Amino acid sequence: MDTSIKEGTRERQEMMQDIKEIKNDLAQMRLDFSGHLVSDEKMATEIASMKNTLDELAPAIRSAFEQRKQASWFVSGAKWSFGIVAALLLAIVAKLDVILAWIKSH
Repeated sequence: MDTSIKEGTRERQEMMQDIKEIKNDLAQMRLDFSGHLVSDEKMATEIASMKNTLDELAPAIRSAFEQRKQASWFVSGAKWSFGIVAALLLAIVAKLDVILAWIKSH
């Protein structure tokens, strides 16, 4: 498996863990330190603040995944190119005696 795919999978798992932690934080935020329920207004303010933070991070996250996808395609293309060049070199080496004979005859 390509390392960029492994890293992407690991990052997605970390993001899923972060989402779970945010959900737990939201559940905990309903109670203040004394165990009383937090007002709906305060809760709405906290949620709006978290949403704004996530909205600010979303473009960077999308960009990082797009760059990773492009890098993966580039690596895949490079592997194919290397394979083609290697095959051509092997073909040339295999026919080297024929090429040398042709050069000597001309």
